[in-house]
Amino acid sequence: MDNELLKKYIKYASSSEAFAVLFVKKYLGASEGHWVDILDYDDHRYYYQENLEFKRVECAIFERKIKPVYPPKSGFKSTNDYEMACRAITWETANKDILYQRNKKIKPQVYQIEGVKYNATRGTTYFIDNAPAEIKDLERNLFDRTNPLWDEALQYVRKPNYVFKIRQIKLLS
Repeated sequence: MDNELLKKYIKYASSSEAFAVLFVKKYLGASEGHWVDILDYDDHRYYYQENLEFKRVECAIFERKIKPVYPPKSGFKSTNDYEMACRAITWETANKDILYQRNKKIKPQVYQIEGVKYNATRGTTYFIDNAPAEIKDLERNLFDRTNPLWDEALQYVRKPNYVFKIRQIKLLS
């Protein structure tokens, strides 16, 4: 196994592009069994790539024409080392195959996936359901913080619940 390839793969694996590929693999059924080439993406400060949250990802889907060739497992010290080597080889094969198909002017399918993140508790009551009635009464005027009950009320404030979901998937070409 080429150590230089492994170093390049490890650097790539923590990149935004790698997370975008995983995002596409998770949400786009058409990507199954295909290579994914990320063309563009938008992230946002409230979206977490590590959680596979993107505002928008545009990708090209290529058929797998070149198959990766893996070394025997017996040549590695651990299962983890073997798996990392296989991932690096797969990544290298994908890059070669995509470049080969682009040079041959093979047109891939291009998709755009849009995600949205929102507060699922928005529009509900300010305080949690089991807050005491006198605390819930403070909701009538949230801007008047002169009532001494506010010191106790803050523990009953409903916490935001941010949810990520796919808004739409479009086939561009």
